[in-house]
This record gives sequence, C-alpha cells and structure tokens, in this order.
Amino acid sequence: MNDTKVVLQLQGYGDVLSTPRRVDHWLYFRSNDEANAFIKQAKGIGFSVEQQVKNGIAPLLYQVQIYRDDSVELNAINAVTSKLVSWAIELNGEYDG
Repeated sequence: MNDTKVVLQLQGYGDVLSTPRRVDHWLYFRSNDEANAFIKQAKGIGFSVEQQVKNGIAPLLYQVQIYRDDSVELNAINAVTSKLVSWAIELNGEYDG
C-alpha cells in the first residue's frame, strides 16, 4: 500500500510518527446506499465525514472523504487502512488513500 511510502517520507522529514494527527481517507462507491453504509461503519469507529459527493465518474459515482486523528506509525496506520479497504470492498467500493 501507499502507507509505507508516505510513512517513510514523513520519517525522512523527522516527523514524530506516534503523534496523533488528522488523517484523511478517500473512498468511492457505486451507489449512495453503499456510501452511506460505509459511513455508518466508519462513524462507529470514530471517523467523521468531511464530504460525501456524487462526482459523476462512472462506475464509482459517489466519493466519501472521512478523517480521524490517528498515529501514522506503520503498524497503526496499516491496521486502519486495511479495515477501510476491507469495508470498501465489501460494499463494492474502492479505497483511494
């Protein structure tokens, strides 16, 4: 995943990876119902919704941007993104980072 690349870049800049900070995630879904189902799951583990829009790019028409304060240590952020990827796939969506 891109997690490793981003974490290595942050480390290179001297970032303290254990310090929680806002981390945004973008996902795309075929239907508004699937996007809403994902949002419900994400809110259940503390995520907030920045935006939910119909972007008009078929077949994944519905964009969701969520965020939460998290550590970006590799193991921690991998656990988060893995869960989001899994949920997106279950709902016919895609995780975009």
